[in-house]
Amino acid sequence: MRALVFMLVVLGLAAGFAHAQTPERKPATQLTIPDAARPGSGFDIERATRAYLATIPAEKRIRSDAYFEGG
Repeated sequence: MRALVFMLVVLGLAAGFAHAQTPERKPATQLTIPDAARPGSGFDIERATRAYLATIPAEKRIRSDAYFEGG
């Protein structure tokens, strides 16, 4: 009986410790759709793509291009 109580106490403490160590989650970022990329009768995939690429900061675009091109 003592062994069972001891085991329950240890498991309870371990669960509490594990919960305390869980990192706080950041909220998901909000997706912003550029006007040129919104669906509609005059939708143009090339224009939509350029509009999305224009929303990426220059330093991230340079890094992405370098990775894609093998740099």
